[in-house]
Amino acid sequence: MTLPKLLRSRFAKICGVTLVLPAAGLGGLSLYINYRVRTRPQRVVFKPLVDHDGNLILEGKVIPRPSTFSVVRRVVELFLIFVPLAFLYVVMQLRSVWYHRWLHMLLAAVQRAGPVFVKIGQWACTREDLFSSEVRQIFKRLYNEVDVHPFAETLRVLQEELGEDPLVVFQRIEPATVGSGSIGQVHIAQLKNSDLKVVIKVMHPNIVETIVRDFMILRTVAHTCHRWLPAIERYNLPRLADSFNTHLAAQLDFRKEAENLEIFQHNFQKTNYVSFPRPIMSTQRMLVETFCEGEAATPEFLASLPYHARDVLATKGLNAWCEMLLHDNFIHGDMHPGNILIDCTDTHVPKITL
Repeated sequence: MTLPKLLRSRFAKICGVTLVLPAAGLGGLSLYINYRVRTRPQRVVFKPLVDHDGNLILEGKVIPRPSTFSVVRRVVELFLIFVPLAFLYVVMQLRSVWYHRWLHMLLAAVQRAGPVFVKIGQWACTREDLFSSEVRQIFKRLYNEVDVHPFAETLRVLQEELGEDPLVVFQRIEPATVGSGSIGQVHIAQLKNSDLKVVIKVMHPNIVETIVRDFMILRTVAHTCHRWLPAIERYNLPRLADSFNTHLAAQLDFRKEAENLEIFQHNFQKTNYVSFPRPIMSTQRMLVETFCEGEAATPEFLASLPYHARDVLATKGLNAWCEMLLHDNFIHGDMHPGNILIDCTDTHVPKITL
């Protein structure tokens, strides 16, 4: 081969490597980006449930603010609940047995204080960097063991929401609860003329009024601290308070939860590693959905599973989270252990329900 031909041959290879391949790669990347833009699911935007003045919006209407007397009475109530515990802590933290008893008293006080403080307690369970394992272990009961309201109240709420006797719609309703959270409690039931087993989530009575009062108190405290304590100004407590209020307000309409479940079912219809309950009927204070088998994904339950089952669950859970975050642009906003059910009837193929 002559030198000119050799040079031309090498020149052609160099051009192919340095120009053609990058151009093909950029072209493929451009086609992929265009495909993702066209197939990306629409962003779901819900109307804010708390306006810029801190007012709660429910069913398109602004909930009236409570009277000054009602707020003052609530402040006095919270003072009587927590201040005695603060004084008791000085003595009871001296011995481990006393301190353990004090934590149980604090847990009871948080439950008695209402849903806002229960949510704060649930948040505390996730902060290993701020709270000891003993505190988090006791407060984990707030996930699904909050004080329940009487079964008669459940029947009353169901009758008001359905507009008729609940036993016209349901064959039976179990009086015992299978779980109780900050917003509502859950009963197992069976639909009329059907073998379908369902769960009924019923909102606690008078919860909206309690939350509105606590919203006002929390917002006032946040703004006062932000104004008079420069050392904590960088934390922007008013913004944190508004974010917390918005998160809690979104749970005061069970129709939103039903909409979210339908979106999740659509997004995960082609996957077999995670499932969601199917909503059957919903109102502002009631949600009926299909019953799902499983145990709450507490650290104790997960630790009792075989290693291979935990490995499969970790992979499935990570895949589900990445699917929500990177592909669907729609994530589950309350994934604490009480909201994650694990069915390990077959430890080689464990199932996750969110």
